[in-house]
Amino acid sequence: MHLRTSAEEEHVEKIEAIFLYQFGAYVEWPEGTFKSNQEPLLIGILDSENVVLPLENIVLKRRLRDRAVAVRRMTRNDDPRSVHIFFVGTKADPEVARAMIGRVRGYPVLTVAESSSINPMVTFVRERRRVRFDVSLAQAEECGLRISSRLLSVARQVIGSRP
Repeated sequence: MHLRTSAEEEHVEKIEAIFLYQFGAYVEWPEGTFKSNQEPLLIGILDSENVVLPLENIVLKRRLRDRAVAVRRMTRNDDPRSVHIFFVGTKADPEVARAMIGRVRGYPVLTVAESSSINPMVTFVRERRRVRFDVSLAQAEECGLRISSRLLSVARQVIGSRP
């Protein structure tokens, strides 16, 4: 059994933060998702302070597709339908996480987690010292999200496929 050092864990969390930011460039939300061109792309984070901090630094003064990006720390009482990307960290209570992800079914919210057991659209997978991800394409399409083939080409696994 190999225990991760805090430096390795910090590296992994920074990589996950970079992915969360970059996902915004490779996902198209349905027309009408954003109330205006000035509305930022909101990334909500539940129970992952170690991902929030690097992500806040990444989005500072950066834009995606001419849109500002903002990070919102979420609690179990927040509505995950209020964000565009919803990330659940490993410290989240699994029942709370499953319930919150369930609340966004049918809504154009990209769900991302570090555990496939809560059924997100994108699951981070740690392989040795690398962070990879699996994508449930069918789940994303059910919510009206279009994921770029460029992003899908670097996924470890794509579940469901375009005809």
